[in-house]
Amino acid sequence: MKRIIIGIFVILFAGLSAGLFTACASSAYPMPQEMHQHSLMIDGMERTFWVYDPGVQQNAPVIFMFHGGGGSALGILEDAQWNDLAQRENCIIVYPEGTREHPDQLASFIGNPQNWNDGSPREDVIGAIRRNANDTAFFAAMTEYLKGNYPVDPGRIYAAGFSNGASMVFRLAYEFPDTLAAVAVVAGADWRDPTQIYSANRAVPLLYITGDQDPLNPIDGGKTYLGRLYVGTKLSVAQQIEVWVQRHVQLSGLLPDEYQEENADGVIRRVYTNSQGISLIKYVIITRHGHHWPGGSRVLPARIAGPVAFSCKANEEIWSFFISHHL
Repeated sequence: MKRIIIGIFVILFAGLSAGLFTACASSAYPMPQEMHQHSLMIDGMERTFWVYDPGVQQNAPVIFMFHGGGGSALGILEDAQWNDLAQRENCIIVYPEGTREHPDQLASFIGNPQNWNDGSPREDVIGAIRRNANDTAFFAAMTEYLKGNYPVDPGRIYAAGFSNGASMVFRLAYEFPDTLAAVAVVAGADWRDPTQIYSANRAVPLLYITGDQDPLNPIDGGKTYLGRLYVGTKLSVAQQIEVWVQRHVQLSGLLPDEYQEENADGVIRRVYTNSQGISLIKYVIITRHGHHWPGGSRVLPARIAGPVAFSCKANEEIWSFFISHHL
């Protein structure tokens, strides 16, 4: 009986703590004509992703959007609504699908959740980690496919993610610093051991967005539980940011003590720049906001994911950061 109860907690945590409620786009949501589905074979497994191309002729920026654990490409499409911005700014949006325990069955809210191998020590709660899903190879293959089949600008490839998808983006920033011009993470953790040596010659510019009342990604870090189930210990968000600050100090000429901070309309923004005034790290705290995509179309129950604030739109925040960075 104890094992069954723990199993139930594990399933719930894999979904709730990683954006499970973005599981599937509703059948009423109209599929844009500009959406194209593609598949690639990765380690003998068919991996799927969707591309939204508004008809850009050349040199298009590309944003990879990684859904939360338990979610789906079409779910985050409906929730985050990146396509509106893509039409306005002439950029391409890529929506990859994570892996699930039973690939021959449809993704399910609880029974067959999709998630990402974000490299964290959470194999008990994230199935993709336990399965050792090769999500980094999937990202590399998608990137090459886009370069060969869409009019992309290889110097303006970006990645954004929510929750478990945000943690996946952190991993990509470590492993693909010469591919990603910048990254944005929302309500997710950097699980990499901060004492681990960083051997790359470039640190990727980072935008971090979080709510100060997110019970599933607590801003103060520490031991995290779901019920009685221990699910990991996180650094505080401030500590995670400091790790990236020091990395940019070493590699990017960041001035650690010369940041700008503003607090307006319930949103705190702290911007770290280099000597040229280029923003390399931006840390955004949304007050009275929980585990939700800021400005998204869906609202999770407050008892699970905390309150919702409408003071910040993540897409606009992310785009304004991305456009100042290119390789």
